[in-house]
Amino acid sequence: MKFGGLAEILVQISALLFGVGSVLLLLIALGHSGPGLLQALWDGSVGSSYAIQVSIGNAIPLILIGGAVWLAFTTGLFNLGAEGQLQWGGLAAVFVAVQFSNFPPVIIVLVSILAAMAAGAIWAGVAAWIKTERGAHEVISTIMLNFIAVLLVNYLINGPLRDPEADFPVTLPIPLNSELSVYIALIPSMAITLAAIIVVQRTRIGLSLRSVGLNREAARFAGIPIKQIWLLTFISSGMMVGLAGGLEVMSVQYLVSPGWSLRWGTLGIAIAFLATKRPMMIIPWGIVFGMLQATGPALKADEGVQDAIVTVMLVMPLIFYFAMKVGGHSLNLRRQKGTSLRWPIDLNAGEKKP
Repeated sequence: MKFGGLAEILVQISALLFGVGSVLLLLIALGHSGPGLLQALWDGSVGSSYAIQVSIGNAIPLILIGGAVWLAFTTGLFNLGAEGQLQWGGLAAVFVAVQFSNFPPVIIVLVSILAAMAAGAIWAGVAAWIKTERGAHEVISTIMLNFIAVLLVNYLINGPLRDPEADFPVTLPIPLNSELSVYIALIPSMAITLAAIIVVQRTRIGLSLRSVGLNREAARFAGIPIKQIWLLTFISSGMMVGLAGGLEVMSVQYLVSPGWSLRWGTLGIAIAFLATKRPMMIIPWGIVFGMLQATGPALKADEGVQDAIVTVMLVMPLIFYFAMKVGGHSLNLRRQKGTSLRWPIDLNAGEKKP
């Protein structure tokens, strides 16, 4: 491993430790027990077989969404529509599993997963069409499509697809014989993410994707079809997110209810940005964020910590990471210009006077 890659990994580990540690120190200052907090973190994430299953269940969508957002980012696109694509992927998987309930379990699982991938791809394809044919920025269109997806899915859950025997709005559950173990569902989530990384970094089509992301005009001059690349990337990204929704409902949720996605779309975007330079870190970050998410009930039950603190704990590593990267970049600039370590930076320092 090159020193640059090792340094990047060390920065990310440091950001995680500083982020989580700062929240724990704040809680201790507010009167919580340090050993009690550490014990709750352990119990909630890996302290039992159930805790491990919850952590893995959270990690499955995070790994795939992080990989999907990173894939789009390699071509200069920002797929912020993961939440909407996830919603449709999960709903499609449940709907198809219920419709195919009389088929063998293997058939139910396969068609449900394929339906989830298709649903995510179609919803991402809408954003891709708006981008390539109408020129609208994908950040705006994907965010708007998130709201539309949530509203439409909630309408379907409360209306045509609602379980008539349930006391609150949920879909019919998937057949019992089609439920997946989280350990099995984790395998395709990691495999698909690794495959996407290998394709981008080691193949000819990956070179085209990276060329578009690095210099669009040069790529166009080289004859690379920009619009086709964007369409392919957006649809592939949406397919991965749809798969995340399908695996989640087939292995953990077993049905779809309002608010079932637990902010995975937003956290997946954070993971993608953390692993921009080292995409192999997507899987470790997905597992770590999944573990941190799983600690919420234990922290609340054992130490009375509110759920919002877990959200802060998930955000702090990202803040520390960017703070360390910006600080390191500023330090490099000052060293290159031969200036002293002062703040603010004097951009004219080091220039020779006439």
